[in-house]
Amino acid sequence: MWRILDCTLCIQKKFLLSFRFSKILPATPWNQFFAIGTTSIRTLESLYWLGVKIIVEGARHYPEIHQWDAYNSIYDKNIPRSEALSALANYIEKSGSEEYTGNTALMIVPGYKFRIVEGMVTNFHMPQSTLLLLVAAFIGQSWKTVYQYALEHDFRFLSYGMLGLFFQKRIRNYIQTIYYLCVLHSNL
Repeated sequence: MWRILDCTLCIQKKFLLSFRFSKILPATPWNQFFAIGTTSIRTLESLYWLGVKIIVEGARHYPEIHQWDAYNSIYDKNIPRSEALSALANYIEKSGSEEYTGNTALMIVPGYKFRIVEGMVTNFHMPQSTLLLLVAAFIGQSWKTVYQYALEHDFRFLSYGMLGLFFQKRIRNYIQTIYYLCVLHSNL
């Protein structure tokens, strides 16, 4: 049975972003990011919100992402990904530093709109964990089917378990179309 946790604290993670990488992110031509692991997902999504905070609040202070920032109407401005990432890159450049070291406590739960990550690889996580909430936010209600299948087929869970490859719905539809075209072509 699905239950939303009473999340009062999300573990804060420290990350480092090089200036060079920050300049590459907004200019990525394929415009699709795939993350390996939940920490990578939270970090990449936090980069978007850092850029948004710089745009909304200005670069007058050292931006940091708090647990519920992504759900705050002050920041929910539908700022394009490239604009937010460019703002972050410009912030790092103006600081004169070669890198940005920051913290994120971003909580990703069902209802979260992913701004950066289009696909992810992650372990199968335990029930009632914030990591499972992130997976549920990413793939929607189909998480139940995926996890039921994993349980029925004795998949291993946690750090030494099996991995899942998940895509956002818009990417899943694209992949499904390619798959059907390949099947159609192979039957010709």
